[in-house]
Amino acid sequence: MNTHFRHTARVALALALTLAAALVGLGSGCATGDSIAEEAGDVLSTAEFDLDSYEGKVLVVNFWATWCGPCRLEIPSLVRLRDSFDSKQVAIVGVSMDVNGTPAEMEVLVRVFAKQFEINYPLYLDSERELAMRLDRLGHFLPAIPATLIFDRTGKIRSSHRGVPRDRKGRLDPFSALGEEIQALLDGA
Repeated sequence: MNTHFRHTARVALALALTLAAALVGLGSGCATGDSIAEEAGDVLSTAEFDLDSYEGKVLVVNFWATWCGPCRLEIPSLVRLRDSFDSKQVAIVGVSMDVNGTPAEMEVLVRVFAKQFEINYPLYLDSERELAMRLDRLGHFLPAIPATLIFDRTGKIRSSHRGVPRDRKGRLDPFSALGEEIQALLDGA
């Protein structure tokens, strides 16, 4: 593929993603000027992720990508979990592992995805795998996505899931499986 064609394709993708983000914003009835990310979940740099800042809370860290089918199955359960637990006791964050495009293109892609799935927790963009590599030393989940790590209130990793979590009967049910683990940590188990 020649260089000119690749550049033109990237520019077209960036324009399409920007247009999609604008259309999503128009459809939301947002009159205050809030960004899509503020409505659907902030998109942050992994440099801003500090495990110590979650001390005192149960922390759920979910690694995912916009192109990942199982991630699309799991994310609505994470949204429900965010709504089910007090944010003063439980933090949920998502870490996008998307890599196709420029950082700006990927951020727009993640914002549009977050709006579509009504993500209600902060998101980090980890296209360089910096945060994934740092946390993999604790949970050994790479290269699988989705992958979910659960930390207790002291910051100690208590469990990790490769793929979509299953309930006690072996059914794909991330809401029940993760919810039970979170509740057990809150109860001091």
